[in-house]
Amino acid sequence: MKPFKNLDEQIDILKSRNLKFKDEDSAKEYLLHYNYYNIINCYSKFFLETNDKYFDGVYFEDIKEVHHFDKEIKTAILEAIIEAERHIKSILAYTYSDIHKNKVYPYLNVETYEKSKLLESSNLIGRFSKIISDNKKTKYSNSIKHYANNHTCVPFWILIDYLTFGEINNFIRCSDDKVQNSIAVNLLPFLRDNLNTCNHIIIKPKSVILALENLSKIRNITAHNNVLLGHIGRNDLMYLKELHDLYGIKKADNRQDVYNSLLYLQIFITSNQFAILNNKLKKRTETLKKRISPIYFNRIINSLGFPSNWKVLNQNKK
Repeated sequence: MKPFKNLDEQIDILKSRNLKFKDEDSAKEYLLHYNYYNIINCYSKFFLETNDKYFDGVYFEDIKEVHHFDKEIKTAILEAIIEAERHIKSILAYTYSDIHKNKVYPYLNVETYEKSKLLESSNLIGRFSKIISDNKKTKYSNSIKHYANNHTCVPFWILIDYLTFGEINNFIRCSDDKVQNSIAVNLLPFLRDNLNTCNHIIIKPKSVILALENLSKIRNITAHNNVLLGHIGRNDLMYLKELHDLYGIKKADNRQDVYNSLLYLQIFITSNQFAILNNKLKKRTETLKKRISPIYFNRIINSLGFPSNWKVLNQNKK
């Protein structure tokens, strides 16, 4: 087992690795509040010459700035993803309920799901049944308990508020083509709003599902304050010409980084909401750029997939 190191010993270790300090007392306080592992092990990689030696002229305060940057952009991104989650839940609730109107508990019937997704849909049905059962048993009042006791069944538009972002995506993935296509069509106004166009655009259901899976992972990272820098999504997101051409992204390019997932948010939120996110990211990026060396700054924004001229690309889009 690795032996415990007190704050003075932690500072000595970092000094032995060529790290400089502008204020050691402040550094000790920061390490106490945020944990040595969470700061040093997670953010030092941008400043290391070797595994255990920092480049000359690197200060603890540089690492602190990167940690702060990561923390601030996660807050901005989480707010945007929560808006996306709110929209997709509402659209899904309306679409699914309209297609399966006058049916009792259609979401508990395996026949309403895509036949090739039998195992996944069965797991979802079990999860939904447990949510209903647990909320009916509780002594506290809630919407599920109210509908179960006073109406024929718990409609899907009530259940949906109890589902996680990941469960929503799994549900869409297991739904039949009619539900998936209707969701994609109902998302089109968001993309047209962001692209400022009335042109005919087709959003494939698979592109929605892949994007939601990547955004769900980013949501978990931001909500649990894990490291976002360097994150690579599970899916290589589908190329959408009308969107990606504006950002200089080609069909052959990889689209697994954070930047590409954020671009896909334009399918799920309004242009105003996306502009708010974009402006927050610009502001925090400009602040970081002023406070650390350009070589380290470029490594950090590249870890998110941000191109060096991403502000210019957004200005051209506008």
